[in-house]
Amino acid sequence: MVDGATMIVRTVFETVKQNQVLMEWYRPEIGPLLHETYQKRMADGTYGLVRC
Repeated sequence: MVDGATMIVRTVFETVKQNQVLMEWYRPEIGPLLHETYQKRMADGTYGLVRC
């Protein structure tokens, strides 16, 4: 069971490391701004996919 949980955590971590957006989310220099923007958009209902 521990081996399975370790494998899941490792897989999630490796997937996150490959996603630039998720990596930026946790950078101290930009993360707080992203968090604030996300929370504001969720509160006012403007969060969603951008249409081109």
